[in-house]
Amino acid sequence: MRPPAPKPGEALSASRIAKQLFYHRMGLPREHDRLIHEWHDARWLYAMLSDDGRRVIVVMERGPHSWMYSMDLRNASTPQVSDSLVPLLGEVGARHTPMGTVGHTLYVFTDLGASRGRGDRLSTSAKGPTHDPRPSSPRRPT
Repeated sequence: MRPPAPKPGEALSASRIAKQLFYHRMGLPREHDRLIHEWHDARWLYAMLSDDGRRVIVVMERGPHSWMYSMDLRNASTPQVSDSLVPLLGEVGARHTPMGTVGHTLYVFTDLGASRGRGDRLSTSAKGPTHDPRPSSPRRPT
């Protein structure tokens, strides 16, 4: 993730809010990086991999809201980065923080529908992302 290159005549130190997400292969120069997506109004941008390495979860933040996106890489050893990012929870803006994955379930802390925040879970299966409206809670082994 990095800001776009400065425009001709623009100072390197000029403030740029836009962010770009690239796929980088270790050992290759930066010129070989593949642009995955660009946001023109992102204040913060970060990403994480699912526990099995098959899915990348991207969070874009702007002001008090954030939006989550996902991409199925298909294979952790030889990822396919040809698909587009899929918005999780549609284009609903709220504060979302991914906490981790277990299988096809993404656990998220969000203030969507809960002003003080709550844990929630989303399915990231091959059928597409779906929201599980039941609040998630830690389960104790029996």
